[in-house]
Amino acid sequence: MNRKNMEYLEFGKAKLIGTSPRDSWRVKKPEINQDLCKKCGMCVDYCIEGCMQMGNEGVIINYRLCKGCGVCANECPTSAIRMID
Repeated sequence: MNRKNMEYLEFGKAKLIGTSPRDSWRVKKPEINQDLCKKCGMCVDYCIEGCMQMGNEGVIINYRLCKGCGVCANECPTSAIRMID
């Protein structure tokens, strides 16, 4: 692979190498209601793309890497996450 074409993105403590943005073809994206969120971290644990992380104020989503699969919304025990257009 040509190193010129590789992207280096920092998100949380990890560096993501060779990732491509998914926001151009995503149909829906997760929206978190911070009032309902209990900050349990289930969405962070179940996110298959690793685009969610726990911050001081709650969950932070890197929408550039999110593919809109809805796993986070499905696994949220308080239904604090909904998928929007």
